[in-house]
Amino acid sequence: MDFYVLTHDEASPFLYGDASFSPIDLGCYSNLWQTKFVPDGNFCKITLSKNAKKVSLDLFTVNSGFVMSEKALAIFSAPDLCLKINPIPTEIYSKNGDKIYGTYYFTEFFDWLDLFDYENSIYELDEEGARVDSCSRLTLRNTSELHLDLFFLKDVNLFEPIISKKLMDLILSSKIRGYKSVPLSEFKWKS
Repeated sequence: MDFYVLTHDEASPFLYGDASFSPIDLGCYSNLWQTKFVPDGNFCKITLSKNAKKVSLDLFTVNSGFVMSEKALAIFSAPDLCLKINPIPTEIYSKNGDKIYGTYYFTEFFDWLDLFDYENSIYELDEEGARVDSCSRLTLRNTSELHLDLFFLKDVNLFEPIISKKLMDLILSSKIRGYKSVPLSEFKWKS
């Protein structure tokens, strides 16, 4: 199976914000560290870091995860895809406090896999020598039997999902805005 990295599209405006949750908000939740999850029944409020009248992206990141439009959620929830997500109803506010209309979801992902190929990738470890911090050649191992359409790499400081060609094709055909797919062989990152 061919895999791609789903990464921010530099041709799209950069959009960022802070997420808070209610009725239970104990600080920064994020399963981008594989250990924290938003409690069931919570609602999310995103406050953008800049003033805006609308959000023109279907997928963007915030301080603790990903936000999807209703259009993007429909794609990522397609019944023939194999991925696990938890969409949390979200309201978005401009920096000045104005509500931005639309239907959005803070989205948690649940598949973290130990597939980073340490022998065939070219990478650097973080200061503690515990996690991959940058990579100029990303290679995965043991993917021949893998049937997931979206997952993250465990113990690697890459907070962008790996997606299947099937999901990539759906994203392209639906014209999801904000992110692009890059083949693994072309993807490089530095934290």
